[in-house]
Amino acid sequence: MSPNPPPPSPPRRVAIYTRARDDEGLRRQREDVERHIAQRPDWAVVAVYEEVELPHKKRPALDRLLADAKNGVIDLVAARDLPRLGRSMEAFADVVRVLDNCGVGIVTAAEKVDTQTSQGRLFMAVLTGFVDSFRDAQRAHSRGVR
Repeated sequence: MSPNPPPPSPPRRVAIYTRARDDEGLRRQREDVERHIAQRPDWAVVAVYEEVELPHKKRPALDRLLADAKNGVIDLVAARDLPRLGRSMEAFADVVRVLDNCGVGIVTAAEKVDTQTSQGRLFMAVLTGFVDSFRDAQRAHSRGVR
């Protein structure tokens, strides 16, 4: 008598995030990400957050995504590329930290980054470390510390 195999794991709940200047850009990004996700049968898209860039700094779709991450609605954020997540390196690092604190991974279609892997986590740690170092240097400079 063979032991029963373990039940299959539930699929990873994936949120697609796109940010572009127009609807056509959003469509192209979403298609790129969907092609990337299609290679992973253990992933299921549960939400799509899209925003057309506006001149002001508000990003309501990203705010909703981060709220859903904090509420445990998603396991993974998929974007076409890393710059979609932040308009600046500082903003990007802040988003990465929030998602990391929520246990939500990040994958990208273009760079093939996947923070579910040790290599992807190392890449993000180094990248956000550089951002923090630069931010600290800017703060010191603004206080007159040389």
